[in-house]
Formats: sequence, structure tokens, C-alpha cells
Amino acid sequence: MSKTLADFFLKLRDRSTLGQQVAVVTTALCLALIIALSTTAAFVGRQQAAQRAEAEIIGLASNMAERLDARMFERFREVRNLANLEPLRDIWADEPAQIRSVFATAAEQLTRVCLDRLRLA
Repeated sequence: MSKTLADFFLKLRDRSTLGQQVAVVTTALCLALIIALSTTAAFVGRQQAAQRAEAEIIGLASNMAERLDARMFERFREVRNLANLEPLRDIWADEPAQIRSVFATAAEQLTRVCLDRLRLA
């Protein structure tokens, strides 16, 4: 097969002028260069898109972590303030069943409020 291909090129060389041969070689080199450049450009573009997406996701995750941290601190502060209320000190120590029911009700209401906020967002 390679002999047939070599024969083809030899016959082509014999039938064409030097100018035509230079034109064919120049065309082949230009096509090879265009293919190489377009492949490189596609590869670089894909890498840049992946880097941009990664940076955007990192920023979003950082923002979400900061918001979560702030809200968790708010809940911690509310629980601490509730635990330190003077009128409730006797209830905390004497009646744990009643405290559990109060917390269950509060958790249910807080869950409902959070779900409502998510639906509105």
C-alpha cells in the first residue's frame, strides 16, 4: 500500500510544475497549522472555562459558609439567651418533660418558618 501511495506522489510530482507543487505543499502546511491552532485554542478555552467555573463555585461555597456561620451563631446566641433567662431557671431544673415539649413545638414552628422562607426565595 505504501508503494502505491509513493507511486501516486511520484506521478503527481512528474505531472505538475514546481509552482503547483509549492502550492500543494503550502496548502498542506497551512491546513496542518490551522488544525494545530484550532485544537490548541479549544484546549485552552476549555481549561479557562473550567477555571472560571471552579472559581465561581469556590466563591459561592465561601459565601454560603459565611452565611451559615452567621446564622448558626445567631441561633447559638438565642439558645444561650433563652437558657440564661432568670424566670425559666426553675423550669430548666424541675420539669424536663415540659421543656422537651416546648422545644419540640419551637422546632416544629422554626422548621415551618424556614420552609416558608425557602418557598418565597
